Amino acid sequence: MDVLCRAVLVLTHAAAKAMRERGHGRIINVSSVAVFIAGSSYSAAKSYVTVLTELVAGRLAGTGVTATPVCPGFVHTEFHQRAGLAMTGMPEFVWLPVQKVVREALADAGRGRVVSIPGRGYRPLSACCASHRARSPATRGSSTGTEKASNIDRHQDLSPISPGAHPMSFPSSSPRRALALVASGATCVGLLAAGLPSASAAPEPAPQAASTAATGKFLKLWSAEWMAGQKSFTTAQAQDLARRMSVIVAMRGKFTKDIAAMKAANPSLKVLAYRNATFGGKGYADSLYAKNKSGQKIYARKWPTTFLMNLSSPAWAAEVGKSCVELITVSKYDGCFLDVLGSGPLMGNYLSSMPVTNGKQWTHPQWIGWADDITVAAKKATGGKTVMGNGLGNGRRYFSTTMSSKGLVAGNDGMEPELFVREAHSPVGAYYSETNWKQDVDMMIDVQNKGSRVLSMTKLWTNASETQKNAWHKYALATFLMGSNGNSYFCFLRDKNAGASWGAHPFNQIDIGTPTGSYAKIGTGMYARNFTKGKVVVNVGKSSSGLRLTQGARTLDGARVSGSVTVAAHSAEIFQY
Repeated sequence: MDVLCRAVLVLTHAAAKAMRERGHGRIINVSSVAVFIAGSSYSAAKSYVTVLTELVAGRLAGTGVTATPVCPGFVHTEFHQRAGLAMTGMPEFVWLPVQKVVREALADAGRGRVVSIPGRGYRPLSACCASHRARSPATRGSSTGTEKASNIDRHQDLSPISPGAHPMSFPSSSPRRALALVASGATCVGLLAAGLPSASAAPEPAPQAASTAATGKFLKLWSAEWMAGQKSFTTAQAQDLARRMSVIVAMRGKFTKDIAAMKAANPSLKVLAYRNATFGGKGYADSLYAKNKSGQKIYARKWPTTFLMNLSSPAWAAEVGKSCVELITVSKYDGCFLDVLGSGPLMGNYLSSMPVTNGKQWTHPQWIGWADDITVAAKKATGGKTVMGNGLGNGRRYFSTTMSSKGLVAGNDGMEPELFVREAHSPVGAYYSETNWKQDVDMMIDVQNKGSRVLSMTKLWTNASETQKNAWHKYALATFLMGSNGNSYFCFLRDKNAGASWGAHPFNQIDIGTPTGSYAKIGTGMYARNFTKGKVVVNVGKSSSGLRLTQGARTLDGARVSGSVTVAAHSAEIFQY
């Protein structure tokens, strides 16, 4: 009982508490199909695991943390051999490979399914599972989401078994985890031995935690609503937007009247207040403005009433933090989004003149360091609320040896590269080189490995036909899927129309499952990544290239394909099985 029940209780409690505090995570407890057969004390113990996990799932609803009991049947491990059980009479079709159990368990957890039963042959048990769930305390809805979450702090609310002398917890400094395998027995050993699929092409730490969007899908969306600028939303429109999005960035008060309805539609939604972190208007103390070598204020050429601020001043960092607190309080939002954190204004003709400090012109590393200080100040002022920002640029800038934007990652909960796979106003036929394209993907992986998220932004703000818009949409989405670990957010603005930020296009609604491995080069200019429900392919080369599918699939355009297919130059395809 200590191993089968008490250990699961204590570890589930510790994982749930730590994950709830940071607002995201997945708990998977390994149970068994034995829960549906009243045949032994093992069945009773595994029933305890299942009901406990369902209870936790119910009480964590709306917190961004999910809990799923996995009930596998016969799995090819050493479990039965160690137990001294002769299984030679069992037909081969009842056995499941470990890899299949892992893959389906992760997929079900990602979809938010309360109970996972891997293997098509065991699916009829789902009817029994549904009956079982109907009797479970997790499905009775007797308390609010807040009350359910708060009950995680009390052991007795999870189970009548007291943890006793097992005071276990996760330190606040532990790495973010996407998954807690809280289980016991040889089946769990087999699952762990199989390993989890990597989300990058390079060695990385444990998979990063994925925020739970309303859809529960691997593909998560964010809306740069302030950028598209629809003047107003009806409550129904606001709720519709909330159901699709994991993060919405909006101007002060834009959604205040509908925020409760939006959270009801998607409890895990985060709405962030927009704030320009490095520029301001008139009315500040003179010492807070940046100056050129002549001692004059510096303005943005496109916005001549917007002035560059003295980023090196702690007083300006404090002002931004104070502003974030006011925006969050008045708007009833969840956090702050800091724009123009990157050093892009130092390039080109953005500024009316160049800023200096002590007679020396600002450098890119100085700007990034000061911008990070502003982020830290905002995080502290808001009491640790969500702070995300814009400033990575793209992979080329991120990995630059002279103007790298990497320094912005550590202080932020998420960062936007505004030039992801293309520059907004470039001609529709202009593409990044293979090297620069790959840097965008590797940038995503590196940011995620540092414990943060990417809010990818691709803008097609140029003349383009609907066919060209769809092609770029697929190209940006497929590139995003190459690098995402399920923890980042995608946004594609097909044009400058007000509705562009809604994200309602069918391409954004796909469910391709979860990755089974890293992205990899499969031919000249050709890259691919496999998922449990499909395959993503991008051809960044200058000529068409062939590919052979191992099974029939459907493209995003609805065409059924199989066997050998051709992927055109500078294009992408997402094959759904």
